Amino acid sequence: MKQMAIMKHVVFGVDDRGKVSLRFSSYIEEGLAALQIIEGDDALGFIGEYGVSDVTDLNDKPCWVERDGMIIRFIGACNI
Repeated sequence: MKQMAIMKHVVFGVDDRGKVSLRFSSYIEEGLAALQIIEGDDALGFIGEYGVSDVTDLNDKPCWVERDGMIIRFIGACNI
């Protein structure tokens, strides 16, 4: 089921595998969240969709996720 989530703990940088990535927790309700990792050009495109100059401005912004039981998958930006 498609749901709106709130991004928290947003970090942009090189991950432990040497890839540029955007990482954040997507919260769909209090105490229920999942780590999301977006790499490379996808990460840059996602940041551009929100039009922010600093990735920390993505904290507390909404995004779309797909929830299947306890699996939460990132879908995309939610500009409302």
